[in-house]
Amino acid sequence: KSIKKGKILYHIFFDFEGDEISSIITKEKALELKLEEGQEWLCFVKENDIILKAVYG
Repeated sequence: KSIKKGKILYHIFFDFEGDEISSIITKEKALELKLEEGQEWLCFVKENDIILKAVYG
């Protein structure tokens, strides 16, 4: 959905069936994952963790 980019951390916002969830990750990891607004990702949510997996195709 959207990304707030900071000097050290990125705040990533996701749309999940009309609800917004978010996660904070390091800038280094966001650049490694090549995160961009509008991309589609599989998002696995655990109690205190969100795991991202790219969707291709």
